[in-house]
Amino acid sequence: MCKPIPRPAGKPLSRAGLALLLFALLAAGPVRAADVPPPPGIDAAAVTPKQADELQRASTLLDDALKRIERPDYLPADDAEPTDAEPRSVAQRAYARARHLLRDGQAREAIAHLEAALRFAPKSAPILRMLGRLYSQGGNRVKGAFYFQRAIESNPNDVPSLLGLGLYEFERRRFSNAVATLAFARGKAVAANDADTLLLIRHYMGLALAQLGYEAAAIDTLRDYLDSPAPVGQPRSMRALFIQRGRRTTWQSIGDAYCRLDRFEDAIDAYRKVEAVNADAARDLAARMVYCQLRQQRPEAARGVLLDLLGNHAINEAALKLVSYATTNGVSAKAVASELRKRYKGNNKSPQLALAVAQLLPPTEAIAVLRDHVVANPTDRDVLRRMLDLAAEDGSAKALGAAVATVGDVIDAMPAVAERYSALLIERASPLDRLLNAIDALPAATKAKPAVRYLNGTVLQGVGRHPEAVEAYTQALKDRNDLIAARASLVRLLVVLDRFDEAQKALEPLKDRNEPSIIALRVRVLAASNREAEALRLLETAIAKQPTNIDLIFQRADLQVRLKDGHAAEQTLLEALDAQPREERLYERLLTLYDLRVVPNSQALQQRLRLRLVRELPNSRLARRERAKALFDAGQFAGAVTAFNALIDEDPRDYEALRYLAYSHYQLGQPQRALRVVNQQVRDHGDDDNLLLVADGIRLAFAQAFMARGEARQAFEMLSAALEGPSAVPDQLMQALGEAMIDLGIENEIDNTARKAIAKHPKHEADILFRWAMLYDRQHERDRAERILLGLLEKHPKHAAANNSLGYTWADAGRNLERAEEMIKVAVAAEPEAAAYTDSLGWVQYKLGKFDDATRNLTKATNLPGGDHPVIVDHLGDALYRTGRKDEALQQWREAATALAELRRRDRQDVENDPELAGLDGRLRAKIQAVDQGQPAPVAASKTDANPKPE
Repeated sequence: MCKPIPRPAGKPLSRAGLALLLFALLAAGPVRAADVPPPPGIDAAAVTPKQADELQRASTLLDDALKRIERPDYLPADDAEPTDAEPRSVAQRAYARARHLLRDGQAREAIAHLEAALRFAPKSAPILRMLGRLYSQGGNRVKGAFYFQRAIESNPNDVPSLLGLGLYEFERRRFSNAVATLAFARGKAVAANDADTLLLIRHYMGLALAQLGYEAAAIDTLRDYLDSPAPVGQPRSMRALFIQRGRRTTWQSIGDAYCRLDRFEDAIDAYRKVEAVNADAARDLAARMVYCQLRQQRPEAARGVLLDLLGNHAINEAALKLVSYATTNGVSAKAVASELRKRYKGNNKSPQLALAVAQLLPPTEAIAVLRDHVVANPTDRDVLRRMLDLAAEDGSAKALGAAVATVGDVIDAMPAVAERYSALLIERASPLDRLLNAIDALPAATKAKPAVRYLNGTVLQGVGRHPEAVEAYTQALKDRNDLIAARASLVRLLVVLDRFDEAQKALEPLKDRNEPSIIALRVRVLAASNREAEALRLLETAIAKQPTNIDLIFQRADLQVRLKDGHAAEQTLLEALDAQPREERLYERLLTLYDLRVVPNSQALQQRLRLRLVRELPNSRLARRERAKALFDAGQFAGAVTAFNALIDEDPRDYEALRYLAYSHYQLGQPQRALRVVNQQVRDHGDDDNLLLVADGIRLAFAQAFMARGEARQAFEMLSAALEGPSAVPDQLMQALGEAMIDLGIENEIDNTARKAIAKHPKHEADILFRWAMLYDRQHERDRAERILLGLLEKHPKHAAANNSLGYTWADAGRNLERAEEMIKVAVAAEPEAAAYTDSLGWVQYKLGKFDDATRNLTKATNLPGGDHPVIVDHLGDALYRTGRKDEALQQWREAATALAELRRRDRQDVENDPELAGLDGRLRAKIQAVDQGQPAPVAASKTDANPKPE
């Protein structure tokens, strides 16, 4: 099938290029203060000094700023007097009843009583104010503001109503109205000695002034807020309590405002106040402090801040980026490196300091430092990852060979990490052809080491050279029979090659091992050779010996799902949960099972399980996440936003919560707010591939929604911006952008967009080229699509999706069949679990007249995830028919017709837009009817037919 398959996430940015750039910049001479840019991860607009007219506005003092801001019509005159009178007794009783209901949490009933009271006292400020507050808290801010306005018409001294109106204007981003209203409220609050409300007024008024560009006025107002005496006892409102505790963020806002005023010394003082309030904030403020010192041409002071950060806090990606930033903008790299080397040697050779030292060295020296560290500390995976990145950036056989030898040494010392570290090597040090050449260039003694033979096998398997990979694994096991990773890799590869007897034999030495991973391997061999019953018995025996082993239980449930017995899988998990009712992972797996909808009434069962989870583990993170999901499912999106925000505040890398948060904002009609949240996460944690995958998934989902609503321009702008930053799947972003451009009628710009995407994301060149070709395929420009694919395969001959797409296209058209078969075999070797690729292989074999081979591979495809697609099932029906198995063929065609009807029911437009599904229902009816009537079925033509016809 010609189906795009998502590609794996790319590697994080290497440091080698940055290091080389660093030395070039240092050689160019000192950096001018005005040329120092803001640090990475900080919004440039937040700390860049204003210029010309903007600076003049920013310097305006508070009184002058207030004179410039227009007063909204709803504000009364300064000397206006109250006009409300004492309400009638009936209104007073209704008001008292409303307050009582409100204390009991019955807001709707309270509103009803208040509106009844209002009929008898239409100018009662307390009644109007309470109505404004209740409507605002209930989400109807417009109606809440209406009642606040009526309250201050009746009583211009009603400070709470003025505050409510000011906050409404602030939230609607009408900052001029917010400032004017809050300034009016401030005078009334001072007169009333209302410290609680005054706290809120000063805080939000300062923030609104900053939004208007009145930086000096904002600073004065925020300082008044910080200098305000704390209210006696606890503040009366939760919002006031929150603001009172937010002194850290306020001092940071003041520091940023001083930066915008080009007053960096004052900014430093403000940031130091943050540290005084919260010592843990020093790490987060280091970038701002370094920036301020560099803007004042004090590189030594900036170096001191940097060294304090590196010496006193864990070194993460953000800290390493700050090292590059500082040394690029005037801080001596040599001095920092020298100091860090001393600390590294005297600090038990911490991995964080090793990373920081390597950051400042040329690539060759950095690789040596990191290699020495890894050999001495084989568990420091982050250091190994950085070393592999640098080796890949270097690209030489020497650097890559050293990387392979180092990983081999680590595996020799710790065989348990073999699979994890070999995967890391392939992930970080690709392309594989270059890595293979580096292994070939290693000294014979190094190549002969069992661990290196094993690594060689993994690389050979990755490039599709399976017989050589089998030999490499076998040789590794001859020299070191206990290298379990090599045996496991050999067995898995033999299964892919359908050599089940050999796989079983290779597993023989492990038959008495009870580790779940070994049992899983034995189960896989049995299941792949259609011995599912034996596989289940094996798991049942293992579980009887280890009844609380969650991994074994999960394997049994997964096998039952594969056998399309969702009910049995559910029972397996429920029985385990009854025995271990507080095992969080069992709840999570059951919830996932219900998400798959393989069990009848899954939604109701999921709700029941959520209640059980909340009862058994009420404070667990999973329970809180499920409560948040329940709010989302119930359409309570505002509550879901609050709940998911709390989860993300607790763990910024809870990406499932981030996904739901974004979709909740979208449902509230706030897509741009959702995208701001996602973009901020990417700015803060852009080194995390998992985050980038989630962020790209959200962007792609939003783009699809925008396009469905006819908002192609919005999709275009969002995707264009996303492609400018870090991305895990820029190829998919580029394809979605191209589809938006087609809808906008600017498809002539697609070529230029694709070239820019390749230039921005060169490591994803092959995938971007593939998506480029698919855009032409969508426009039925098949010749141009084919030319791009052929060019792609010249540079990247092992690209799975391109080999599959072009091979399948040729197979379906009956062209270049022998070459198409070889190409598709490359795709299957790279991704043997991809149903679409295995289907393509079976289909080209069908076209070649190899019906037995076609039947075997198409049967395999239908058993893989996604193999129930009607096109795949239809292909299997044709192959079975050709081998004389007419009854089985008829069954497959009927299943294909049922699957197609279900697809059409779920998304008719998607079916109608899929060229592979066009006319399929008619072809299926014709074949079914022919067999039922004893007539030859009109199956697809093949090369061996007497008069083959093109499809």
